[in-house]
Amino acid sequence: MRNPGYVAQILEQSSVTEVTEVFQTAEIDNSHPEYKPLSGMRKWIRYGWYPSIDIISLIGGIAAIASLRNQGISLVDLGILLFMFNFVGLGGEAGMHRLFAHKSYKVAKPLRILLALAGSMAGEAPIIEYVAYHRCHHIYADNEGDLHSPHYIQANKPWARLRNVWHAFFWFCSAEY
Repeated sequence: MRNPGYVAQILEQSSVTEVTEVFQTAEIDNSHPEYKPLSGMRKWIRYGWYPSIDIISLIGGIAAIASLRNQGISLVDLGILLFMFNFVGLGGEAGMHRLFAHKSYKVAKPLRILLALAGSMAGEAPIIEYVAYHRCHHIYADNEGDLHSPHYIQANKPWARLRNVWHAFFWFCSAEY
């Protein structure tokens, strides 16, 4: 089995200056030293910033529902909601997933920057991490070493199914990848 720590080590030690440098094919082998746990700013981002995005979004949603009593929803509000929903969704799927992780197509630099910004608004991860994790996911799909698919698919107990959901959506809160 290949060493899943290799991808994490690349993230820690790389000096990528252009997002496009991330998209070069990399050989995965076992000749690299073991991965060192996150520390410093990367640890704060993983365990402080990412969870705070979810918490702030929840608070914002509650505040929005509470303000409906006094203000209601205007057509401008709905327009902004629909635009941002589609803009961020397009950035996540067409940008971070298809353009950056899979290199499915090429676009001009201004559009690449726009898709990177839109995808970053989803709060999933910095582009370099998203690309590394997603490519690792395709290498180890549904096996040990896969960073975001459940490894316990055959589980028939309710707690094991809950563990699948936790691993698929909240793995970054409890794992040192």
